[in-house]
Amino acid sequence: MPTFSRIFAICTSYSYVGGPPNFVNGVSDHEFNGPFNDWLNVLDYGADPTGTIDSTAAFQNCINDLWNSAVQFGSDADPNTWYLPSCGYVPSGTYLISNTLYWPSPIATPSGGTLINLYGQDPSTTVLKWVGPENTAMFWFDSANQTTIGRLTFDGQGITGTIGARLERNVAMGTAQSYNTVTDCIFKDLAYGFYNTHGDNFGTDSEQTIIRCKFYRCSNYGVLVQGPQAFDYWVRQCYFEHCYIGVGLPLDPMCENFNLHEEPDGYDSSSGYVSVYDCVFNSSKYFDISAIRGSNIGIRRNISFNSSRFLKVYPSTVINVV
Repeated sequence: MPTFSRIFAICTSYSYVGGPPNFVNGVSDHEFNGPFNDWLNVLDYGADPTGTIDSTAAFQNCINDLWNSAVQFGSDADPNTWYLPSCGYVPSGTYLISNTLYWPSPIATPSGGTLINLYGQDPSTTVLKWVGPENTAMFWFDSANQTTIGRLTFDGQGITGTIGARLERNVAMGTAQSYNTVTDCIFKDLAYGFYNTHGDNFGTDSEQTIIRCKFYRCSNYGVLVQGPQAFDYWVRQCYFEHCYIGVGLPLDPMCENFNLHEEPDGYDSSSGYVSVYDCVFNSSKYFDISAIRGSNIGIRRNISFNSSRFLKVYPSTVINVV
């Protein structure tokens, strides 16, 4: 069971002394266009941007209508079925969330949710603040395909076991999940920023992208991928600061925060494939990247500084590094 210290990062990525590169300090400069007149606005559903009133129902109702407005052309049985995409918009503000938001929605058809999107005005000023119970996901990708959430902050407030965004296929929905994107989001003070579960209901979850996101003080993982059919997860241009582990697959029982009672689905010993490209890891407590038990991982052009160690792998791991 070999482990590698941050010295190994010099061979595969970059090791810095001092502060992080400038690109991680400000709001993403990626061009954003919107909102447009046909976008749904959570304020029209009663969401409270002052952080005074619970906005959970307003957000879920908006998400439900996003799915309903993603017009389907064809039928579930027709291979030529296609969808007209729909978008939702979250103006700047602080919104209290007390229960899981299901994406696309708990009322979606067996084909799942396709081509629906939700964007915040600015990730630094558009905050979803968790006020719900412990060991619960704030946001759940549930049989979603070709969807995007972006420009939002998920603030777990340090509540035990809280997940920012969770992705799990619901077998009852009858579809795998593919080509979903989380972009330009901030995840802070959570147990997990992004969590892919192995679960009893796992299925193929492929081509998922997490790009230009920032993860602060995630007590277990910034990004955790566990599903044995979780193929082609792309973690790109992300920033991790003071996380216990930055990116991992699957759950590491050696992690000091590992607790079967805290994990939403317990423990699995297999996982899929993740590529970690162009990321920055600052002060990871345990490892920047942990890949164990049959994992496949690609690591390219990453920066590590002030972290305990850069990489942990097991002999069964297939690893490609540049």
